[in-house]
Amino acid sequence: MSSGEPSRYIVDKYVDFALEKPSYMVLGIPDTGLIGVISTAHLIKKLSLREVAGVDSSVFPPVAIVSGGRIRPPMRIFHGGNLMVVHTEVLPDVRFIGDLISFIGDLAKSYGVDYIVSMTGIPASNRLELKDLKSYVISTSEELNNRLAGYGLTLFSNGYLIGPNALLMKEASRRGINAIAILTESFAEFPDPEASARSIEVLSRIIDRNIDVKELIEEGELIRLRTKEHMRRVLKDMASMKKGLEHTPPIYT
Repeated sequence: MSSGEPSRYIVDKYVDFALEKPSYMVLGIPDTGLIGVISTAHLIKKLSLREVAGVDSSVFPPVAIVSGGRIRPPMRIFHGGNLMVVHTEVLPDVRFIGDLISFIGDLAKSYGVDYIVSMTGIPASNRLELKDLKSYVISTSEELNNRLAGYGLTLFSNGYLIGPNALLMKEASRRGINAIAILTESFAEFPDPEASARSIEVLSRIIDRNIDVKELIEEGELIRLRTKEHMRRVLKDMASMKKGLEHTPPIYT
């Protein structure tokens, strides 16, 4: 960790890799609508990214991922060109999420990442009625916000960020790391592949890379069924983090 204390996280690198420029780390962690998890899983598949490393820690639940008959740690790192994707379907106990975000900042610095991009959902009470889902973006600098606005993206101007993404943006801002959060209207209690597709469309504009999301939309119901147990676990953490307040304006802005 950047504080000088020993890291709780162990990186097992399978192959050496270097990021092309400009480089992006796309972070997929369990949160509202499982947007980050579903989105990064789709990126890995569609862009044929190579698994290059894994991350484990005693603060993760006792989980091992079995992929192709091989044991993998709960957090996995994939690479292709200028893209580094960090994907995990589990989080540590809420007490250790700050440590995890600090570790991710260290990881980004060690690989010379230019931009960290995270994707999450904004709970929408009328989600079933929404056909054209809105996405918002927020970054760690005014210059980057202006650039995002120049892409035609809508800035998240006033409100709260809650949970891991809030910690990520605060940590990145404090350490001078360029970070962008994509927030898309979504179900609060159900996996939302359609909102994930919308988030990826926004990501495509940021990283200037076309990513087909047709499959996410066509297989939405299947993905929902496959990920519903993950969502059930995430809901417990979200409740303790007071998720759902992102659209509540602060008293003073």
